[in-house]
Amino acid sequence: MLAALVTVLALAANYIPLVGLAANFLCPIPLAVLMIRHGLRVAALATVVAIALGSAISGPVTGLLILLGFAPVGLAIGFGLRRQWSASTVVLITGGAVLLALILGGVAAKIGIGVDPRVFAREVIEINKRSLDDAAQRYGRLGLDTRQMAGSITMMRDFFDYSYRLIPMLLLVGSFISAYLNYEVARLVLRRVGVKAPALPPMSMWGLPAIALWALPVLSLLAALGARRIAPLEGFGANLAFLIFFVLVSQGVLAGWVLMGKYRFPAWYRVIVILLFSSGPTGLLLFFLGLADAAFDLRRRWRPVASAPS
Repeated sequence: MLAALVTVLALAANYIPLVGLAANFLCPIPLAVLMIRHGLRVAALATVVAIALGSAISGPVTGLLILLGFAPVGLAIGFGLRRQWSASTVVLITGGAVLLALILGGVAAKIGIGVDPRVFAREVIEINKRSLDDAAQRYGRLGLDTRQMAGSITMMRDFFDYSYRLIPMLLLVGSFISAYLNYEVARLVLRRVGVKAPALPPMSMWGLPAIALWALPVLSLLAALGARRIAPLEGFGANLAFLIFFVLVSQGVLAGWVLMGKYRFPAWYRVIVILLFSSGPTGLLLFFLGLADAAFDLRRRWRPVASAPS
C-alpha cells in the first residue's frame, strides 16, 4: 500500500506542476514510515516495488526518480529516527544520502545516456553569459549608456566563469538544504501518524564555532598556492572557502534577525531589510556581521533575557 503511494506521489511530482512541488517532499515519507516501523528489509522491498511500479506505468525516468530522488531521503530519515538519533544527526545523514544520490545520478547520466553533467553545467553557464550580453545589447538599443554597466557585466561574466569551479560546493549546500526541508516536512507529517521526530534547534541558534574562522585564511592560502602549482588543491580550497563564506553570510542574516527582534521590529520589516542587504555589495555587511557573531557570539548578547519570576 505504501509502495503504491510512493509511486503515485512520484508520478505527481513528475507530471503535475503545482501538486508536484508538494509531492516532492511527501514522496519519501511512506518509505520513512516503513523504515521506522518495520526496518530496512521491508523498506528496501517497498522501494523496489515502487521503482518497478513507477517504471511500468511511466517508464524508467520515474523509476530513477524514486531510486535516486526519493528513496535515499526517506530511508535516511527513517533509519535515523528508528535509531533515535538527534535531529541534527538525521539531517546530516540525509544530506549525505542526497549528495551521494546526486553523484550517482550524474554517473548514471554519463554512462546511460552519454550526458556528462560537467559539460551540461558548462553549457548552462555559457547560456547565462549569452543572456547577459543580449540584455546589455537590448539596453543599448533602447538608448541607454551601457558603459556604466560594463563593470557589472564583466563582474557577472567572471562570476559565471568561476561558478563552474564551485559546483562541488553548490551540490553540497543544495544537498543539505534539501535534507533540512525534507526533514521538517517529514516531521510534521510523521507527527500526524503517531511517530515522534525530534525538532531541530531554533534556526536563530545555528552558527559556526569561533575556531572555524581560522579555516578562512588557511583555505584562501591553499587556493592561492593551488592556483599556481596544483589545480585540485586550488579547487578544494576555493570550494571550502566559499562554503564558509556562504555559512557566515547566513549567520549574518540570523544575527541581523535577532538584533532587529531585540528592538521588536515586525517580521515583515525584518524580511525586507534582510532582502535589501542580501543583494549587491551590501551582502558583505552580512558576511562581516556573521564573522563578528561567530567570533563574539553577538546573538547571545542580543537575545532578550527572560525575567525571573517574582
